Amino acid sequence: FEMYMAHQKYQKETIAGYRNNLKVLIEYLEAIGVEKITDVTPEFLEGFAFYMSTAETREGRPYAQTTIKHHFVAVRDFFQWAVKVKIILSDPSKLLKNPKLSEKLPRNLPSPDEVKKLLLLPDVGTPLGFRDRTIIELVYGTGLRSNETRSLNIDDVDLAASTVFVQRGKPKKDRYVPFGKEVNHILGEYLRGPRVILTKRNPDEEAFFVNSRGNRIHVGGVSEILRGYKDILGFEKQLTPMALRHAVATHLLSNGMNIREIQALLGHKSLETTTVYTRVTPIDLQDQLRKFHPRQRRRRRKS
Repeated sequence: FEMYMAHQKYQKETIAGYRNNLKVLIEYLEAIGVEKITDVTPEFLEGFAFYMSTAETREGRPYAQTTIKHHFVAVRDFFQWAVKVKIILSDPSKLLKNPKLSEKLPRNLPSPDEVKKLLLLPDVGTPLGFRDRTIIELVYGTGLRSNETRSLNIDDVDLAASTVFVQRGKPKKDRYVPFGKEVNHILGEYLRGPRVILTKRNPDEEAFFVNSRGNRIHVGGVSEILRGYKDILGFEKQLTPMALRHAVATHLLSNGMNIREIQALLGHKSLETTTVYTRVTPIDLQDQLRKFHPRQRRRRRKS
């Protein structure tokens, strides 16, 4: 199954996540005496769903609904593959439903003024500081997820078109994401200067964002960068890539951007209030970004 996912170009982190999630299922099945995949029935998976809803993590906390959802996605994909390669005749996971997720957004999201303070913190006189500023500008300018940001390659960034190409983002779909002039400028400066310095020992590295050794920043690296600046700020509010992503959506929405356009910008498969996925072209979104994004609006007033 892992070889199949690798062939389908699943990201390494996704494959590792599936491995961990399926390990929980295997441990459960072994505990109830099921030893063969051919013996797994819908009833056993129904029991697994109940187990996940009542079990605790190693830290003694209930599993979060999003965690349970990730487990169920892995389980369904695994059994669908098993049917496809004829290991089993029918899929026992067809009736396995995701838990209903809370519709509430995280509270205490950073305001546009607080994001501005955050952007002033990195020391842009150093290659790593400039990289950090570039990452924050990109995440806040586009709403990219943490792993989407670290997974960007040089060829994915098109400064001429002011877009980044996100390969197999959630939900496993490619998409183009536009960005404004502010982001375009700093991406170009980073690419021509600080990144060249950082990749001196590793000039063939294809990753757009690299560490001090010239390699792709590690999983969780974007979160780690933001956490460091949160400590410097003494920030009480959430300051994670996901918090910035939510902040982008709420700031755009409060400035009048259409919810469907925000959905397309962030790459959501669907929203609770939207039944049909609306495709908006990058050019359409460029116009909306210039009109509604706080940093683009401020820049336009100055000019």
